[in-house]
Amino acid sequence: MHYRTALLAIGLSLASLPAFSQSFVSSERYSDNPMNGVGVAHNAYTGCMAANYTGGGVSAHVENLVKRCGTPTAGDDAGFIRKHIELANATRGDTRLSMAENLRAYRSSFTVEQFAYFEDVDRILAEAANPEEADRGLKVLEDQAIKYLGRSDDDLAVLGAISTARHSTELWTQQNPIAASAQGKIPGWLQVAIADATGFVSGVKACGKLCGWVNAAIQSISTAFEVWGDND
Repeated sequence: MHYRTALLAIGLSLASLPAFSQSFVSSERYSDNPMNGVGVAHNAYTGCMAANYTGGGVSAHVENLVKRCGTPTAGDDAGFIRKHIELANATRGDTRLSMAENLRAYRSSFTVEQFAYFEDVDRILAEAANPEEADRGLKVLEDQAIKYLGRSDDDLAVLGAISTARHSTELWTQQNPIAASAQGKIPGWLQVAIADATGFVSGVKACGKLCGWVNAAIQSISTAFEVWGDND
């Protein structure tokens, strides 16, 4: 399978940004998660970056977010680009590790109960036999989080991470269905989903919700091309 072609197919499905109304972004018509919008934004802007990719790394992705995808910059395009290039590079996770392991530097800022949701995301993604099972597991977890978590900044960071993981899994498994991998090798879709959710939390901790979903989208496209390559 030519993953460059698959990534472009994803991107072209969302190329009419900025807008969050595309049905491709999420199969859900409604969510009780107050942070559902960050997952929607993640998929929309990740798709736009894929559609506009012509080469390059993080810098090229961030420039496309601003110049091609209409990401809000409060009138300071250059400052936004510089800030998010630095943030993406500083928060780059290790694709060999789980989400919880990548977020260990932030563990003390979450309660035991809050951080346990990150570990649950890891477990659900690692044990899923197919995309539907992954989505079902994450949806159950999301419902539990909506019910039992409060609405503090850290609670919302957890809810946003779950939303990002759900939407990322939906996005990447549409063109790259979950399949068995070699023993000991982390599947590509799982590496990307973990990078996305980790990137969201790291971004939120750095500078708030906007930084969270922007960073998640940048980590998503960067990790996807790293895992699957950018050659036709």
